[in-house]
Amino acid sequence: MKPRVQLLAYRFGTRTPFEGQVVGALERLEAEGAVRVLDVLFVWRDADSGEIFGAGAHGGPGGGNLAQLLTFRLDPAERRRSSRSVPADLLAGLGATLTAGESVIAVLLAQAWARHLDDAVAHLGGTSLPSTLVEPTALADVAPQLLDLASGRTA
Repeated sequence: MKPRVQLLAYRFGTRTPFEGQVVGALERLEAEGAVRVLDVLFVWRDADSGEIFGAGAHGGPGGGNLAQLLTFRLDPAERRRSSRSVPADLLAGLGATLTAGESVIAVLLAQAWARHLDDAVAHLGGTSLPSTLVEPTALADVAPQLLDLASGRTA
């Protein structure tokens, strides 16, 4: 079965005091084994100059690749260097959505936990139906969406 991959994106307001919390959270998720971080992209529009900067990193054992995002906001030379490694159209497109001082972080995660469940289902001859993220905590609360998924009707 294909690995389940999820795209998460977060927007931050002007002058957010990044101090490594997001990188730390991603490293903890990987260490716990629930997910594998495939890619991270950070795009920021400088509050003073309006210039758009970006940095990307890949996850992996030890989280060393993610740590490079920590120097991005602190070192102007690193910002310029790392921005060159982000596809120009992606950097410009995301940057155009930001006002001065805002930033966006996009994370691509492989849901490692799902492999065990998928293997058990496949062993029994079952197939995976499309999945969706929901807020309720009981299946009865999402009955219409569940019926749509089971019948092949997806939004």
